Amino acid sequence: VRSGVLERAQAQRHDRVAVTAVVEESSLVPGGQGVPTERVATVRWRDVDGTEHTGVTTVPVAAAHEDPVTVWITAGGRVVEAPATTWDATAAALLVALLVGASVALVVWSLAEGFARWTSRRYAESWQADWDRVGPTWTARGHGA
Repeated sequence: VRSGVLERAQAQRHDRVAVTAVVEESSLVPGGQGVPTERVATVRWRDVDGTEHTGVTTVPVAAAHEDPVTVWITAGGRVVEAPATTWDATAAALLVALLVGASVALVVWSLAEGFARWTSRRYAESWQADWDRVGPTWTARGHGA
């Protein structure tokens, strides 16, 4: 799992490049509780040959009009999230491993619990059958003595 996630992170780092853009317009990200830390913004940047591009991304809440920000883009000029770091990939792989491990443990525990209940029921039925066969003879001897 970890190697696959690390390979994806490495591919992202290879396919994405950071460029400096400037904020054109922005609005606060609607958030839950607390103070927002990012804004949704339209940003503008120039590529290597000088062609101007625009895109929408999140920027720090303090970023104002014409402030420079770092934006990650693909070779096609599409704005994307920053590539995953090795730490991100390792944490994701660890989370997947923990979830898979917990799922396997739950399945094994459920099977063991079911088997224990089935075995207990079979022992009780066997004991009752033996008692039904032997009990009347044994109790009759006990009363007749």
